[in-house]
Amino acid sequence: MLKRNVLQKYQLYIETLFVFILAAAVRLTSLNVFRVVDEPDRWDWAVDFYRALLAGNLPGTLVGDGYPGIFPVWLETIWLFLASLYRSVLQGSWIGDAGVYLLVHEWDRTDTLWLQRFPVVLANTLLVVGIFLYLRKLFGQRLALLAVVLISLDPFYLSDSRVNRAEGLLTGLMMLSLLALIAAHREQRYWPHLLISGIFGGLAWLTKSQALVLLPMFGVISLVWHLHLETRWWPALRHFVLTIASWLATVVATFILLWPATWTIPGPTFSLMTNYLIGKVGEEGVKIFFLGQTVLDEDPGLLFYPVIFILRTTPLMLIGLLLGVWLLVRRHWAPPARWREWLDEPGLWAVLAYAVLYIGGMSLGSHKQDRFLMAAFPALNVLAAAAYLNTAQQLAWPRRRIWLAGGVLLAIQLATALPFHPYYFSYFNPLAGGGSVATRLTRIGWGEGMDQVADYLQSQDNPESMVVASRFFQYLMGFKGTRINLDAAGDWTRADKIVFYVQQSQRKLDPSPGVIHYFEQHIPPEKVITIDGIDYAQIYPNPIQFPADPQVAKIDGQMRLFGYRWEEAEKAVTVRLIWENLSETERPLAVRLWTNQSQHSDWLACTPRPSFEPAARILGEVVESDCYLSGASLPPGLYDLQIGVQQSDATWQTVDFAAGWSAVEVAASGALERVEPEVAFARLAAEAVPASATPLEHTYYDHVRLLAYELAPAHIHPGDTLTVTLYWQAIRALDRDAYISLQAFLGEEQVALVNGPPVDPNRPTTSWRPGEVIRESWPLELPASLPAPAQVRLDVGLFLPDTLT
Repeated sequence: MLKRNVLQKYQLYIETLFVFILAAAVRLTSLNVFRVVDEPDRWDWAVDFYRALLAGNLPGTLVGDGYPGIFPVWLETIWLFLASLYRSVLQGSWIGDAGVYLLVHEWDRTDTLWLQRFPVVLANTLLVVGIFLYLRKLFGQRLALLAVVLISLDPFYLSDSRVNRAEGLLTGLMMLSLLALIAAHREQRYWPHLLISGIFGGLAWLTKSQALVLLPMFGVISLVWHLHLETRWWPALRHFVLTIASWLATVVATFILLWPATWTIPGPTFSLMTNYLIGKVGEEGVKIFFLGQTVLDEDPGLLFYPVIFILRTTPLMLIGLLLGVWLLVRRHWAPPARWREWLDEPGLWAVLAYAVLYIGGMSLGSHKQDRFLMAAFPALNVLAAAAYLNTAQQLAWPRRRIWLAGGVLLAIQLATALPFHPYYFSYFNPLAGGGSVATRLTRIGWGEGMDQVADYLQSQDNPESMVVASRFFQYLMGFKGTRINLDAAGDWTRADKIVFYVQQSQRKLDPSPGVIHYFEQHIPPEKVITIDGIDYAQIYPNPIQFPADPQVAKIDGQMRLFGYRWEEAEKAVTVRLIWENLSETERPLAVRLWTNQSQHSDWLACTPRPSFEPAARILGEVVESDCYLSGASLPPGLYDLQIGVQQSDATWQTVDFAAGWSAVEVAASGALERVEPEVAFARLAAEAVPASATPLEHTYYDHVRLLAYELAPAHIHPGDTLTVTLYWQAIRALDRDAYISLQAFLGEEQVALVNGPPVDPNRPTTSWRPGEVIRESWPLELPASLPAPAQVRLDVGLFLPDTLT
């Protein structure tokens, strides 16, 4: 008897501890596995916010893009301050700016990602506990426990509850605001609950502008509630206006007080928020995959959220809601009095109204994302739990059977969620076909799985020297090699490995549909990263042996060269070109060997490989063409491989790699051998630079080298003109015209200056072909006032005229 009394006395504490452990076990563990989209930005916002507060720069708290994202920033700020305070105690004094910089730098490492996430994830865990406590107060112990099991272990809610993003926080804050509002309408002392609802509503507004829908939603719920309770319209409207006005005042006060930028620079702050909100309501920026198609800058339609709901719900939620619909239909066919009695119940109708109004409101906007639906899921889980409990009560189950059934539901929900830990983003409803069906219907992939890509790459030989191209290159946690962007610029051609993420396979956008088709259809992946039945990433070896610069090696409207492979045989060499078709008209493609001395072979036709013949006639597709080279008719020497496209007038327009990057040695026997760029550069320089020139080597922009110079006359006097001959060699093609600067200094005093474009107006720096040696002679007039003798220093520069850098 005593033991039972003790349990009853501490029952609430035991239940709360159980809920906390349940919520924390799936949220606060394995936080260092992968990084998701938006997290780096959110962390940067928090760091900027924290530093602004430390500096007393309140206008500096205007961070982000109008999201606003300020409540999660506050959580990070408090966490950073506590860490700074702890280090200051150990040090014996405040750590200062240098200490804060060191702290941020340490936490910015991938192996300490959990430190960035911890305050947000802890807040999400506590929000689940708060939801439970309010549910218990409003609807009783059994419904609260069952509902919190469904909520806490909901994989969709879990996915964003474990990362530094806004959706998880927004979901918990909006649900708590709703439950407190229901309590305010039910309790005699409604002010405390209304104040709590307003505070959580304000925090939701600070988290994401999508929470603005709370005002019309709560307005409808409050109006219906007051109209039902009051017998006359006027008192009902008066109480309704007082309630909503008080709630709104609390929300606004919370919002403004916790964001100093709103009361120090209100104009820019609210302008930023308005612009963000307008963008998210409209169609601009929509870039999703839905029902097997890529949707760009348009509304995916009213089917979007119903499909997402079916895919993201759990079996227990779906079955519970269907059961609830059946119970409501039964009530509807009962006498009208029983149907209206539902408004007299504790407030479940308000939970249903919240879910319906929220989903309806989100459906009206054109900018739709699956995670926008998340805020409705706790309410839907509460309704599902109510349906299960109501059914058990109608069946007159004894208390022991109800608790046993609750244990079974807990086990089912655990079995639903835990197999996906920590990759909850990969969860999709097994009753709807799971991930294999979802990949054909909706956008998948927020960065999960890139950790396994990084692990695989890091396990390869000499990973530090590896270059990897990926659209999600920032999420290769732990990979020590070089990471570059797999985008339309084409820098990926120089990578060792190419990584395509699931989003790219779905949307076919980056780097281009043709490039994605090429890899998927013609290049076998060396590794596929699969999580829970979803192929998240394909890792390909780069088929390009010798890359081109696609930004330069192109003919607009005809073709763009990605690179080639060099395949030697006994009698000839096959050059396999890999190029992008930019024309709907098929044009003859050929190669030849060529030198500056006008020695060259005939154009040798290139033919698309059999599996690429259709691609050669389709705009945007990538083509492989084989070209057969022979040096039998050429004198020995160093040649340049040229690619040509025949024009309508039978002339050839060339797309060359330029000497060095495509250098070929022709032996006396006619045998061909490709020469490495540095070797070719050195040979070309040795041939072009006279022995009388003074050698030096200075590189500008990693694209152009100054190889040597000559001065004439050998003896010069004040007032004479000094001719400076410069020998330049391009390493890579310049995409912007640069100017040359020549200065003479006597000590620190500039005594002569000449600058401008290259001397030959027909040879701007953008025309300098890699490997080619350019000779430029510049006259430099020395002042007659120069002392004699004098030691004058010459400085040679290369700069961009528009930026002077």
